[in-house]
Amino acid sequence: MKATGSLVFFVGNAEVKGAIVLHDGGHGIIGGHKGNNAKPPRIVTTRIRDLPFHADRSREQLEQRILTEFAELVKEMRTKDMTLPLTANIHIKDALVILSSPWYVSETSIIKMKEQKPFIVTEKLLESSKENVVKAYRDAHKVDVSVLEQKMLQITLNGYQTSNPLKKQVTELDMSVFTSFARQSSLDEIRRTIETHFNVQDIKTHSHSLAAFTLLRYSWKDLNHYILADITSELTELVVIKNGTLAESASFPKGKKYLRDIISETLGVSMEVATSFLNSYEKGVLEEGLSAKISTALEIARKGWIADFSEALSQLSSGASLPKQFFLFASKDSGRTFSEFILSESYQQFSFAEGMFTVKVISALDFKDMYACEYSVIPDPSIVIGVLFEHLERTGS
Repeated sequence: MKATGSLVFFVGNAEVKGAIVLHDGGHGIIGGHKGNNAKPPRIVTTRIRDLPFHADRSREQLEQRILTEFAELVKEMRTKDMTLPLTANIHIKDALVILSSPWYVSETSIIKMKEQKPFIVTEKLLESSKENVVKAYRDAHKVDVSVLEQKMLQITLNGYQTSNPLKKQVTELDMSVFTSFARQSSLDEIRRTIETHFNVQDIKTHSHSLAAFTLLRYSWKDLNHYILADITSELTELVVIKNGTLAESASFPKGKKYLRDIISETLGVSMEVATSFLNSYEKGVLEEGLSAKISTALEIARKGWIADFSEALSQLSSGASLPKQFFLFASKDSGRTFSEFILSESYQQFSFAEGMFTVKVISALDFKDMYACEYSVIPDPSIVIGVLFEHLERTGS
């Protein structure tokens, strides 16, 4: 009898990743928490394809290049990984695709209703309001999008917050709705690619922000106020969590690639060389003279990044205090640098609920008790987040 397994994919702007994951049924403990499986998910194989550097690409060209790399990755998983002795007895049942920015866009919409005569709050009224958010986005951007996630964050009736608004008679209704959108055409092509090579029963697609938030909520149960920063792609995306739920988000177009661009421009080297320098600098293995030049370039990058970062914080604070804790998701060659960027400023223009920022850079080691992997597999943070998110969703943990 074959064991049941899943495919987990990560689609970013500079790389695509895939994993074959083994799981089984039963009851037991996972990572010190009660779960629905006797064993943690086991990562059997992983595969990563980096997108080759190409200058002056349009969004459409970049997207097509990434989808081409994704198609090659899925094909290799089918023709190479699924023919290994390790995978011979695994039946692939379903697939999960985690999208990183800019493959999706998240926004928090504020909806206000005020009438002279009292009206009844109904399920139909709330659903209609959420549908209007999607319609407004489609009309404004003239693009067909699909909703990855949509969540009602807060509802206020006649000025008072409530978690049970239905069947209440009011004259004022205020709602905040968190929605993540992705291009329908991109999702369709990703789905077609998977279905071409694997006979899976179901394919789910979610944002990296939701996957990361779900895993953090499970792992740090006592922490209800923090900011999740995703800097794994061309963008920096900030998501505020208050009272244990997604509250609001903001993003700006300076991420990992921004560091490489500044180093490349300042030192007059190619993007490939800039990437190598950044990786060596992060590890602290550059010779002193070159390290000083990289430090000079990163100081230029820091000033540019901090300016946009502070502006994003202004959008998120909107007169309210910000959480103290930062959870930073960044690639291994930039995590320490962005952490130092965040800690380099005093942010006196903002108020903080719990004091100044503290930064925790998330790595695969933070979840080492929650998954297993074959000896040949080097855990990748993005894949681990996707694997554990899929596990939590599947088991209802």
